[in-house]
Amino acid sequence: MERVVYILIEKKHRELNSKTLIASELLAQGIVVIIGFSRGILVNLPVFPKGLVYFKGLNRVQYEIMKHLPGQGYAVVVTDEEALGSSDPNYLMMDCWHDVSKYVTKVFCQGEVHRNALSTLRNFRSNQLVITGNSRIDLLRSPFLDEILPLRAKEIRDRYGPFVLINSDNSGANYKDDDPDAYRQTLVQIGWVDPASEYDVAMMEDHIVHEINNIKAIREFIIAMNRGMPARKLVLRPHPGENPDPWNHLAREVSNLTVICNTEAPEWILAADVLVQTGCTTGVEAAVIGTPTIGLVVQPERVTHPDLLLTYQINPVVRSVEEAMDAIKELDRGEQRRYGARLEEKRDLLRTHIDIDSARFAFEKIADTMIDLLSGRPEVKQPQSLAMGKKVDGLLRSSVPKSIFHDAYFSQEEIETRLRSIAETRGTDNRASVRDLGWGVYVLTPKDNTTR
Repeated sequence: MERVVYILIEKKHRELNSKTLIASELLAQGIVVIIGFSRGILVNLPVFPKGLVYFKGLNRVQYEIMKHLPGQGYAVVVTDEEALGSSDPNYLMMDCWHDVSKYVTKVFCQGEVHRNALSTLRNFRSNQLVITGNSRIDLLRSPFLDEILPLRAKEIRDRYGPFVLINSDNSGANYKDDDPDAYRQTLVQIGWVDPASEYDVAMMEDHIVHEINNIKAIREFIIAMNRGMPARKLVLRPHPGENPDPWNHLAREVSNLTVICNTEAPEWILAADVLVQTGCTTGVEAAVIGTPTIGLVVQPERVTHPDLLLTYQINPVVRSVEEAMDAIKELDRGEQRRYGARLEEKRDLLRTHIDIDSARFAFEKIADTMIDLLSGRPEVKQPQSLAMGKKVDGLLRSSVPKSIFHDAYFSQEEIETRLRSIAETRGTDNRASVRDLGWGVYVLTPKDNTTR
């Protein structure tokens, strides 16, 4: 292997900011980073320098890619992003394919619960697991919370004024492709569901019923707020996997509702007066930021999923639309005993699930582990000569749906701006050159390496 790390991006708005933090730390330690559209990187690996390939999960689709890489000279390292919203060990492992431990060098675990689940339920060895926390949480802490997020949040407040933020995370019942069966097929494809297992199928249907009820509850809450508190502005952020059309249709009927798509959650959470959510990981992020958060759990029949989601373990829960409205009124009056931020209390509840180290960031621990794995390896010779061939370009053009590419794509200016912002916030030098290989893939080279 050589001193190079490949950082795969599938969802720009979910991944890019946190993974740029990791890239910046690697660059500071002289590591070449190739970051961008996952398929654009993977299709080039046969001709690129051998190094570490950084995945965002451990599901069956990712496993099918990973299993070929060690034999080609690459090492696989992983942060399981899907673990951020889960509190139950068995539920955590539904996104982890049972044979994946054979091909992974390191998993960057979010906390003790995550590490123990991987060890006991998926046969990972102790030397494959390191608790680091999650770099998405780093963005919600000082200095980034003090320097970067407030500027973006101020822009939002200046434009929208005070508002209640509603995050909908219900793509199972409101699938982007407008086909519930397609969503079920996706769950089978990624290994979340074994169609031969009665337990798995029951869990899938429970999950979809949970989301159908969530969508109904959100709609009823919005309509009730419009009738009872018409001056109170509402902003709804659908999950990227959701079809926004039903929400846009509702916004045309409800005067105080605005629907926002394709945005990054943290600045909206910081800008909001209060967050209302139905199990979304943004409830976890809000608990770290300190924004008052209400879990809306209106389930006419008993379903399992609310017991499995971390946000409901750390945030207050309401069981009806009327109770949700009363909570908003209480917060508006400044009575925050139950529904307020309660920052330290929530962080205590998070402790075993997400490591939040006051002395060292998750992105630093992740980068340190990667650097240790590359210790003694040669530097990449002439990274400026790396190129994407015509055959690769043709293959991607013929095989990649536009929507998948659009979800991941970011420009050279965007990555340069983010690196510069991180450097300014941390008071470090921006010691990298950025070169566009095409297809949303960029070579980030430490400046000391550019002349070699």
